[in-house]
Amino acid sequence: MSEESSFVSTVAAIPLRDATLVLPAELLTDVFKYLTTIYPKYKPKSTQTLSYRRHHTRLSWLVVSHVNQRWRYIVLDTPSLWSRLYVDMEKSWDAFLECSKPALLSIEGPCSTSHIILRIPSLIEHRHRIRELDLQRITPYHLGNLVAGLTDSLLNIEVMSIECEPFGDEPVLELPADFFSVTMPNLRKLKLIDVEFPWGTGSMSLTNFEYRAIPSHY
Repeated sequence: MSEESSFVSTVAAIPLRDATLVLPAELLTDVFKYLTTIYPKYKPKSTQTLSYRRHHTRLSWLVVSHVNQRWRYIVLDTPSLWSRLYVDMEKSWDAFLECSKPALLSIEGPCSTSHIILRIPSLIEHRHRIRELDLQRITPYHLGNLVAGLTDSLLNIEVMSIECEPFGDEPVLELPADFFSVTMPNLRKLKLIDVEFPWGTGSMSLTNFEYRAIPSHY
């Protein structure tokens, strides 16, 4: 029997309700990865459109993964699907951290006080796994606590975006002199909003740098 005939026979033998069994796991993984980009399970409410709110539950990759046991196994066996975390994702944070091992992490989201207080210890603990860090509306106080824990040489961090939001007359945070040159030697893209850049040291690896400051703080 030719290879083509064998494939046709295999497809014909599979019940219609389970026709996806002919699809290799690698292809299904790519489908799930695509869904994570267009309908992530967690998305900041400020960026949710009416269309997103209407369809994200139905098309979320996590929901689709429950179609059958095989799809569920594939999802659980693909760490990269779990590697994007949001600061405000509540109880699922720990589950995503565990399921994403050993993949590198992309972490983003607005940093309300109630959320960032819980996340700082976890961010510090998993600092060597972070590849992208995008923190929005974080106060200088909480950013200072995070920076104090980002020690050692964090070789995997390539992208960082920090949007600070001082509370009242709270002073702007001044980053340590060697924060980028030593702590993050492979940083390629950096965006700082209302954070004091450590002028005089810099970074040899940066290829993209955006810097904005609120004039009233200087």
